[in-house]
Amino acid sequence: MLAASNRDSFTGIPERMQRPPGGTEATGLFRLWSSHAAYRSLSEVKPPPLATLFARWERAADGGHVPALRQILDRSLGPILPNLALIDVSGPVMQARYRIVGEALVRLLGRNPAGRLVEDVYSSQIAAEVYESIGRALAQRRPTFYTREFTILTRRFGYFRLMLPVTLHGSQDRHVVLGIYPTSADFTQAEQWQSVLEHGEALHKAEALARQWTGAAGGASVSTWFV
Repeated sequence: MLAASNRDSFTGIPERMQRPPGGTEATGLFRLWSSHAAYRSLSEVKPPPLATLFARWERAADGGHVPALRQILDRSLGPILPNLALIDVSGPVMQARYRIVGEALVRLLGRNPAGRLVEDVYSSQIAAEVYESIGRALAQRRPTFYTREFTILTRRFGYFRLMLPVTLHGSQDRHVVLGIYPTSADFTQAEQWQSVLEHGEALHKAEALARQWTGAAGGASVSTWFV
């Protein structure tokens, strides 16, 4: 598994490729790869398992209170459990820690983050966004729905992420149920997206080299050299 210090533990994308200057979308000199991430309306929650989980949370939260975990999870939701994690936020948000992690998420990450702080699982950029989303869900007492997608040549992969604020033992404790589903059935295990990443990183290096040659050539485009 690639080090969390400079890569997103889910995508493995180096931070320099995750968010280029000037926006969240990037295509580079040859338009070989792109990245996009955004919060979505709760009316857009998908795929169906996450939509079902959100609907259960909505019914249990009738009256504006944060539901107890037992109100939204039962045996009928067994098929969803492998894609869920429970995050303990009993202290400051910046000390949020994974408590329980489903098997599908472990396969997706390539390791089990149970017992670890968020910042020990993701790159600094991704951890900051996760902390922000946790804090938003707790402060607003409402779920958040987020999507992130990468495209390398014609291959697309990413994830849908739902965060639900819940309690375990009463109104004073703070936890978040995290649900993640890949956007593609072809990328459900770490080794699947890592192989695409390796190819994408090679393309990224080729783009950087071409930019260096463009600069050396006085600004004249050299992209046609590679056609």
